[in-house]
Amino acid sequence: MKAVQCVRYSANPYEALQVLPVEKPRRAKRGCLLVQVLACGVDFVQTLLMQNKYQLKTELPITLGGEATGIVVEVGTGVEGFEVGDLVHGAGAGCFSEYVQFPAFGVIKLDPDSDPVYAPSLYSYVTSLHALKYRAKLQQGETLLVLGASGGIGSTAIQIGKILGATVIAAASNEEKLKTCEKLGADYLINYEKENLKLRVREITNNDGANVVFDPVGDRFTEPAIRALSW
Repeated sequence: MKAVQCVRYSANPYEALQVLPVEKPRRAKRGCLLVQVLACGVDFVQTLLMQNKYQLKTELPITLGGEATGIVVEVGTGVEGFEVGDLVHGAGAGCFSEYVQFPAFGVIKLDPDSDPVYAPSLYSYVTSLHALKYRAKLQQGETLLVLGASGGIGSTAIQIGKILGATVIAAASNEEKLKTCEKLGADYLINYEKENLKLRVREITNNDGANVVFDPVGDRFTEPAIRALSW
């Protein structure tokens, strides 16, 4: 089978990555599902791995990919609740390949009519759900400010925020990205390259400030976002 592998560390994917033949898993391991990959999620972690900047270090070459959607082709011993032919989504290492092994306990079975292209973002949804519901404890009627709101994590934070009943302010760096945020349900939009983030949040909230700031970027807008919090 073929896989997308990082063969040298570089920020340039044309220098770092190659599509190479690798050994196909022969059997599903005990407690695992062997899955034929149909679609993969692309996330920031893969760019860090490509540059050797991720906290967990591995030797080259590395097969990239942290999550994928595909069809179960074999069920390992000890696994219940799955059958060959199931459409599933899972997370783990080496997903940018034609086949991957997933520990069954972390696999989600999808509706067979689901479009696999849209499913790999489930990993991002779980991240946003944990952050907003269980860490920030976002409540109905509160105001949520999302930075980097058009990205993989930010876009899911908008949707989770709305599901939890919050007023969502989406901040991004250009109008095209903000249009995406609006389609996802954001109530207010801020172009933080053109507008003063802190003052605009205060204006939108009648000077009350945001109850929660969701910042997956951690760059120069973190401080003004924190200063825009409600106290």
